[in-house]
Amino acid sequence: MLLSPSVRVSASRVRVPDIRVLAENAPEQQVVTFPPILCIEILSPEDRMTRFTVKLKDYFQMGVPVCWIIDPIARLAWNAAPGILTEATDGILRAEGLETPLAEVLE
Repeated sequence: MLLSPSVRVSASRVRVPDIRVLAENAPEQQVVTFPPILCIEILSPEDRMTRFTVKLKDYFQMGVPVCWIIDPIARLAWNAAPGILTEATDGILRAEGLETPLAEVLE
C-alpha cells in the first residue's frame, strides 16, 4: 500500500512534511494519525524559518519527538525538539537512536 505523506496533526489540520519517518511497527494508514518518529522539512529559497516554527509547533503538539530542518542552499541544518532548536554545527543530524551526517543528506 502506498502511503500518503500527509500527517493529521490535529482534528482540523493536516501537514505534509517533506519526509516523515514512521516506526517500524507503525500501522498502515492513508493519512497518518499517530506521531512519526521524525519529520524532515527542506527549505526552499523562498522559505523563512518563521514559517517553520508554526509547522514545528504542530508536529510537537502531535507528539513528534524530533524534526530536522535542512537548508540545502546554505548547506545548514537544525535539530529541533519541543522547545529546542539547535544548529547542527558538527554536521550531524540527530533523532532518537539515529545519527546522519548532513553531507550524506545533501548528496
